[in-house]
Amino acid sequence: MMMLPLALLLGALPMSGDTVRVETRHFASAAGDRGYRLVQPSRPRAGMPLLVVLHGCLQSPEDFARGSQFDLKAARDRGWIVVYPQQEASNHPNRCWNWYDPAHQHRGAGEPAILTGIIHEVLQATRADARRVYLVGVSAGGAMAVNLLALYPELFAGVAVHSALPAFAAGNVAEALVAMKAPEPFDTARAAGRVLSAMEPAGRVVPLMVLQGAADLSVGAANATHLAAQFGAAYGQLSGDVLVATRAMEILGGREVSTTSYRHSRGTTDVIIISLVTGLGHAWSGGDKSGTFTDSAGPDATGRFLEFLARHALAERIP
Repeated sequence: MMMLPLALLLGALPMSGDTVRVETRHFASAAGDRGYRLVQPSRPRAGMPLLVVLHGCLQSPEDFARGSQFDLKAARDRGWIVVYPQQEASNHPNRCWNWYDPAHQHRGAGEPAILTGIIHEVLQATRADARRVYLVGVSAGGAMAVNLLALYPELFAGVAVHSALPAFAAGNVAEALVAMKAPEPFDTARAAGRVLSAMEPAGRVVPLMVLQGAADLSVGAANATHLAAQFGAAYGQLSGDVLVATRAMEILGGREVSTTSYRHSRGTTDVIIISLVTGLGHAWSGGDKSGTFTDSAGPDATGRFLEFLARHALAERIP
């Protein structure tokens, strides 16, 4: 596969105590091409984690960067490399990732191949640590992120999604609209089978965090529960061990947050964490109002995701 990077330096963003460097680049391969926004600490070092961020519908990388503040909280404060692939209107009229289209649901084809191609290109061009590649997505970007988790489990040390759906939840637009409402009953065994099939021949347990607004009218809140059930069942089969749940209730950012954590009965690591936020709609929890689809109330989704992801690397053994 030929990769053709075209970089244009846009400049540095002034931050307190440091700066980050922002570039726009373009990736092309036999599977297709996409632009992406690359953010690096101004003083790069060896072994920097790589965070891949997938925006939602009607958003751009710049918009989502403002709303989520990943540039500041990941690149500036933690010294991570952050890459935001960009969906174009020419590839979807609302700039959504095509998570529901069978042409984009297979390893080595379509958007999964393009997105992982961008990751490999960035790994080759920077000093990022291939053992610490993390994936975040919101809404349609979250749905694509869990598809990528199932298709490329060997690539990611951890995944965190906001307002997402189960992997491979739909096969066309009509099914996608139904799936977004999280219809019951949910066939956990069938959904887990899709994940296990996608992971063949070398499936592995990848830590997963899910945050969901309980008042979301675009992506039904039950999708978070379905997503946890899907990967929980798949991870149980991969490990030969059941997952045990613990639950906690907190007040964060003025909102009630119900969190369920799952770990293997013989393990010490939470492999799936789901947080449901009371009163939160289809918006990034704790986000900055300078970006679209954000809500400043509630827990800081960006901070929680980064703390969760930072605990994990590919060298660890789970459970």
